[in-house]
Amino acid sequence: MTGTTTTLQAATRQMWERQEGESAKAWNAFRLYRDMEPTERSIAKIAAKLGYSAPVLCERWSMRNNWVARALAYDEYTDLQARNRRERERLAASDRRIQIAKNMQLVGGAAIQDLGKKIQDALRSGKAIPKISLKDATAIINAGVQIERLESGESTANLAVEGTIRIEDVMKRERELMDIIKEAIRAEADPETTRRIIGYIESRCAAQRD
Repeated sequence: MTGTTTTLQAATRQMWERQEGESAKAWNAFRLYRDMEPTERSIAKIAAKLGYSAPVLCERWSMRNNWVARALAYDEYTDLQARNRRERERLAASDRRIQIAKNMQLVGGAAIQDLGKKIQDALRSGKAIPKISLKDATAIINAGVQIERLESGESTANLAVEGTIRIEDVMKRERELMDIIKEAIRAEADPETTRRIIGYIESRCAAQRD
């Protein structure tokens, strides 16, 4: 059983780990060689570090135990580990940004709903409709949407080829935002109040475009 276990361990052992039959001194020398910066690796440097007057013994170990190939395999392994770590960090950062973007949209949506309720209350009580700007709410929603689309790999472009803003894009965005507001109001208001509120919003938007 012990012999089988030893054979299995040898079969699964990585090249840069201590190999079967490799002496303690040879393994220590290779470990020093392996852990050097790839551009700085030198058998002569290892020999000097170990206090040998000549690199003959280290050269023998290197040839017998395949130091160069083992060190290269270790370099590839550590590079893969580093790339995987960077990818995990990148994905985690992307997830955080997407969550922030969604929170921004929630904040903007809540502000729009609050505006709709204030307008409803004003109309029902016969008071003057409050002049509340939608600028901040729509700006938050726009920013949140753009960040989420960016993190999802979708286009966020709203510019023409030469970098000037296209009027049709601006109008399309206004219509989309108006639809969001209308739906928020329809969810809570009666038909007559809904008609009056939407008429007011449309007149405000038309005035702002003019």
